[in-house]
Amino acid sequence: MVSANDMWEMLALSHEECKEVRRNKITMQRTQYEIFTIEVNMSIQSMITRLQTIPNNLGSLSIVMSQSDINDKVLGSLPLKWIGNKHLF
Repeated sequence: MVSANDMWEMLALSHEECKEVRRNKITMQRTQYEIFTIEVNMSIQSMITRLQTIPNNLGSLSIVMSQSDINDKVLGSLPLKWIGNKHLF
């Protein structure tokens, strides 16, 4: 038979493991955001869709990114040949 103390210790250990998994997911999403770049021959719409999954995933972990930061990332990820080409937008 399992005592209440044993159950409490198992619950505490399980909770710590869940917190560690959450921290790892947050770190992974932040890293993906930091290294995000547009892929060769990718449309701007595809790039934005691909980028938006990162803040969405972080949001599911209660981490909110500002729209300003996301916009800056989009603009910073554009290839140089696109900058100044207003017909793409």
